Amino acid sequence: MEELRKQDLKNSGDKKNCARDYMGAISEYTRAIQIDPNFSLAYNNRALSKQFTGDIEGAINDFIKAIEINPRSTIFKVNYGLILLKVNKLAEAELAFLNALEIDNNMIPALGNLSVVLLRQGRLNEAEKILNRTITLNPNICISHLNLGQVLYEKGNLFKALDSTKKALLLDPFNAKGYINLGLILNDLGHQMEAKIATRKAIILQPENAKSYMNLGGIFQEEGKLCESEKTLCKALN
Repeated sequence: MEELRKQDLKNSGDKKNCARDYMGAISEYTRAIQIDPNFSLAYNNRALSKQFTGDIEGAINDFIKAIEINPRSTIFKVNYGLILLKVNKLAEAELAFLNALEIDNNMIPALGNLSVVLLRQGRLNEAEKILNRTITLNPNICISHLNLGQVLYEKGNLFKALDSTKKALLLDPFNAKGYINLGLILNDLGHQMEAKIATRKAIILQPENAKSYMNLGGIFQEEGKLCESEKTLCKALN
């Protein structure tokens, strides 16, 4: 009976989480944990809900507890790594993703997020190697090509960066970040007109992103169009 009851509470928490009733979800997961203090999935899911309420410390503690109960769960380890990445605890996040890869060395979410850690740390060659491996495992993931493009851009390999970014946008033609990156690469290659088109596309897709306005304003400034530059840069501040 208690087994069924805890599962019902977990399922109810999942539904509330999907409905963005995060406090309600936390309450249901907590009740499930009270029935079974070793219910690792309830800890994991409660941690996900706590993230959305801003309780980062509580979420981290729940992920740690979930992993303590079920140390073979790669999903728990990746989720733990993601929240550490979110708060910029890069060394700890790297360790979490590596721990997941010790269990499944082809786990794409662990590989992909490990590459993000490496990119943020400036370890570009390592990030490139991981991303190429990730793409070999599954060539149809937009973010892998997008991140590879960013790594190549930062390494100064503009033509390869352009190719990777275009591949990402073929997979997801509505990815605003892809068009932001595409605009930067095209501008550095001296293709200002195409760069403006790409950056305007990013603004259409994500009008609240100040970076697009900053980039477009920068292009106008390089062209000597100071009035247009000033107007565009002002939009980034609004």
